[in-house]
Amino acid sequence: MRNLMLLILVYIYTFNNLVEATHNIPVQVYIAKYQKYTLYIDCNRKASFAFNYVIDSDTGNKTRYGSFYEDLNMPSHCKQLSRTPYRLINKNTELSYDRGHLAAANHFDSSKALLKEANFMANVLPQTVALNRGAWKRTEELIECYRDLFPVTTLGGVIWGNDSSNDHFVNSHGVETPDYFWRLLSGVNSNGKEFYSAWILPNDGSARSSNLVHYEVSHEKLMERVKIRKSKELLRDITVTLGEPFTYSKRCKFYES
Repeated sequence: MRNLMLLILVYIYTFNNLVEATHNIPVQVYIAKYQKYTLYIDCNRKASFAFNYVIDSDTGNKTRYGSFYEDLNMPSHCKQLSRTPYRLINKNTELSYDRGHLAAANHFDSSKALLKEANFMANVLPQTVALNRGAWKRTEELIECYRDLFPVTTLGGVIWGNDSSNDHFVNSHGVETPDYFWRLLSGVNSNGKEFYSAWILPNDGSARSSNLVHYEVSHEKLMERVKIRKSKELLRDITVTLGEPFTYSKRCKFYES
């Protein structure tokens, strides 16, 4: 009987780890691989918890879509309940919420097909206006600053946290509001020089672009704060974890989001 129970436990562990990588079976973790980026989705939360992609030279400037779409290949129980904006009845401008992109739409503006994939609802979560149009946008601009110099790896995700007071969209969209978002950038230029930056950004009114420097963290600190197992695995796969920081310059080419 003891051996039978051990075999059952081994099977359950193996099954749970194998099915994370398949799209064919509705599972807790669903991995959506699009043409240019990948999402890792917790179906119980109906929300993506991590994303990654590598981006190189900017070759397009197609107009972004104004609408958001469903990924028709995604299991229905993994999807948000609505594609509508995240709305609050009593809005404070700084603390109102955008449909904040995880993988930035403007990084994929070389084709309309790529832009539409970027506007899948699986690729957005509630972000305060201050964060989405402030510090988070500045990290996207940093990618634009460097992508023509060398391929930039970007990996990011959420820290759900314990603050339930900002979970305004559970009834309307089925998702909790992350308390923090994180992102790292890494790359190596043609001379072999390594670059690395990482941030943990609060999803509140303080996350203005001017404050980005205050949220920078080491790779070790990021690993410590990120608790989701799959996110930790992705962080361990990063080859450049120490290097010159990505720095912003008004002279670099960036975009309006």
